[in-house]
Amino acid sequence: MRIVHVSPSALAGAPGMLAAAQNAFAGHDALHLRCGDYGPSRDAMSANSIPLTACRADRDTFEAAARQADVLHIHTGLPEFASEWLAETGAARIRPCIYHVHSFVGEPPIYGDLSGDLGIAWAAKVAVAQAHPRMYPGFRMMPNCLYRPGVNSGARPWEHPGRPVTVLFSPSTAAGGRWGRKSSAGFARALRRLTREPGIAVMTVRGWAPERLLALRTTVEFGLDEVVTGGFHLVSLETMAAGGIAVNAADGEAIACLQIGARAPAPPPFLHATPATLVEAIRSAARDPGRLARWRRDSHAYFWRWLAPGRIVGLWDELYREAMG
Repeated sequence: MRIVHVSPSALAGAPGMLAAAQNAFAGHDALHLRCGDYGPSRDAMSANSIPLTACRADRDTFEAAARQADVLHIHTGLPEFASEWLAETGAARIRPCIYHVHSFVGEPPIYGDLSGDLGIAWAAKVAVAQAHPRMYPGFRMMPNCLYRPGVNSGARPWEHPGRPVTVLFSPSTAAGGRWGRKSSAGFARALRRLTREPGIAVMTVRGWAPERLLALRTTVEFGLDEVVTGGFHLVSLETMAAGGIAVNAADGEAIACLQIGARAPAPPPFLHATPATLVEAIRSAARDPGRLARWRRDSHAYFWRWLAPGRIVGLWDELYREAMG
């Protein structure tokens, strides 16, 4: 199947990872065209994408890919030049098109469904199964596809006696808004308090390539996602895949979105925390080494049973087949 993913930005590498996983696990011919969000750091974040600008050579690349597609998978939206190119090919009129919401940041007015702005008859509308579906109730829920070949389902050393437990904080983008916001004054104060806790080490990392960061995650106990609103981010999935405990403020609806989207019989074993409860939540979880080791093992097992990239590719295949009739 020829699947062409198009997005206006790197979107934390999610479209590129999905395309790469579709090729690796299902033998598809998938590629990701990134029509914006340029620069070395964005290239590193989405190594599997092809950056396109509004030039003639890139237009030829885009139009050839669109015409050859069996499925057009549009992530979040399109810049004006890409929208015009797509319209001129006529591909969106004869190929099933999927609209896939990832990020609130580029979707003003407040959390509006902008799928109608592109003038495309969508075969399916999908929202990332985090906090997103509460704003898009008619959309299908689908977990992000985390595909990093450097990490796998192999067992980890779940206990590290003789050293402090480590909390990894790796802020990338400063998402704002009611849902998905990653920082606040209260969170900054809680993080400072956490760094003073005996027996707990806080490691803050910025600007690392995803593969390098994921390798580090395999060595730590906790991965700190956003704890400000009721959602969570790709950080939580990366933490679970690497065998850590994902710390976030995911509420019941966000957790249900992920569980339903993954068709899992149980919720993910997140550690729930808010700025007010962050220090005590991690202190309590770290107090019993045996419980901590079991929690890490369960977190790792949950990801590789229900959220493994090959499984998510299968869920997308099912949706594409429905869209293709």
